[in-house]
Amino acid sequence: MPAAPVTVAKAVARAMRWIDRVLAAVATSTDVTPVQGRLRPGGDTWEPIIVLDPRPVAPHGADRLLVAANSRNPISAVVGYPTGQRWSLHIDNNTVHIDPINITLHRRNLTADEQTAVAQLTATAKDLDGVPDPDATPTADPLESGSAPPESDANH
Repeated sequence: MPAAPVTVAKAVARAMRWIDRVLAAVATSTDVTPVQGRLRPGGDTWEPIIVLDPRPVAPHGADRLLVAANSRNPISAVVGYPTGQRWSLHIDNNTVHIDPINITLHRRNLTADEQTAVAQLTATAKDLDGVPDPDATPTADPLESGSAPPESDANH
């Protein structure tokens, strides 16, 4: 028997429970900005959370989501209801217009081959076999291997 579809309200409620846990954890490390977190050895340890809520009317508790999305943490919200923020998306047929940067994106349907290629790329990106540990000490200096870097034409 197929699972019952999850409503947008239930999905957002689940996301908010996760967001509350992330916010509590982030609050304990206020001395590190998001940029500092990404630049330190090992990189950013927070998985980004993007909440998509297409409803045209703000639901109960929407203020919690917007506060979380506007604070210094890995949470973003794309919502269908007015928020009073300066960024907004206007969807019309096959286009999305983004204010205030005045960009219009046109819908492009991927072919079956392109969809397959994206799926393969995603699967490949998850395979970390053979990828060096970013914290590992390099085993060899590339300049000592006999291959010098190509000369730059910048000074010629």
